[in-house]
Amino acid sequence: MVSLHFHELRQMIRLTRSRLPADRDWATFYLSQANNDSPLIRKALVEVAQEVHTDAAAEARLALAKRKDPRALGLVRKALSQRSIGILDIRAAGELAHGSLIHLLRRHADSDFEPDLINQAIFACRTRNRAGEEFD
Repeated sequence: MVSLHFHELRQMIRLTRSRLPADRDWATFYLSQANNDSPLIRKALVEVAQEVHTDAAAEARLALAKRKDPRALGLVRKALSQRSIGILDIRAAGELAHGSLIHLLRRHADSDFEPDLINQAIFACRTRNRAGEEFD
């Protein structure tokens, strides 16, 4: 994790709205890796996370999950409801460790796609669920 300076953050947020997918991908990646957090950063991440089937959207969902942003849960649920999922959304589910994600992860557990990572995310969700934590 790195801390970005104000002008770097402003530039990354601007690039999340670029018409060029590569710019959006890199900007979202840098924001995901940054220790910085603010309403403006989260707003930019939510906007990117709502894109359909892009690497930047998955990176944004993971960044929101790491920040424990309450909007991440719905975004990750929607992504895991798709027929095909990616590594970043599995990692986001593990970060959120929310019991409501277990059944969505189980749907993908029988596939050959990252079974260990899926099982780790399911374990994280079960562990939190057993701890009796309240869910949104």
